[in-house]
Amino acid sequence: MGQMRFLVPPQQTVPDEAIERAYLAGTEWIPWRGTNRWGDDGTPGEFILERSEEESGNLYFPWQVDGFGELTLATASLMERSEQYRLDLELARGVVNRLRNQVAEWEGLGLQIPPEFFDRMAEASNALIDSVIGQADDDVRYDRSTTAIKTALEAGDWLAEMYTTQTFAARHEQVAQLSTMLGAVLASDAPEGAIASA
Repeated sequence: MGQMRFLVPPQQTVPDEAIERAYLAGTEWIPWRGTNRWGDDGTPGEFILERSEEESGNLYFPWQVDGFGELTLATASLMERSEQYRLDLELARGVVNRLRNQVAEWEGLGLQIPPEFFDRMAEASNALIDSVIGQADDDVRYDRSTTAIKTALEAGDWLAEMYTTQTFAARHEQVAQLSTMLGAVLASDAPEGAIASA
């Protein structure tokens, strides 16, 4: 049986429901069946995920992010090992990695990205690096990993806004009025009055 262990930082309050909702998935994003539990003594601090597979996978985990609320974040691909993973660090690594990949993909499609964006992306990367190799205590390393997550998510929002704006502008150059369709599902009863005329 495969097993992965994650060190949950004491600074992050992780409810039992988050542990229950966490899962590992392979490269096709299909979740594997598994059993989630707190560490061997049953107290928060270590999260253990057991499954029948022993392949590498991505952990999907509900995580509170200031300014965003609870999001399900994913790590980069993790191999099975006996040593614990730092949960905050691996989630930060996953978020920053996905941002870099998305930038590369959309830049390859012609997205024009201002230099200020890359400065913001570098902030996220530098915070991640500090969390990995920083010589500071665990509180500071945790702070740097959460900074990496939040900064990368903010940059991701900005990137998505740029993509949307530039894509619509390109479509409007080709066609003045976009042929956008809008659909709705109606109940079995026919609408009446103003709704029917609309």
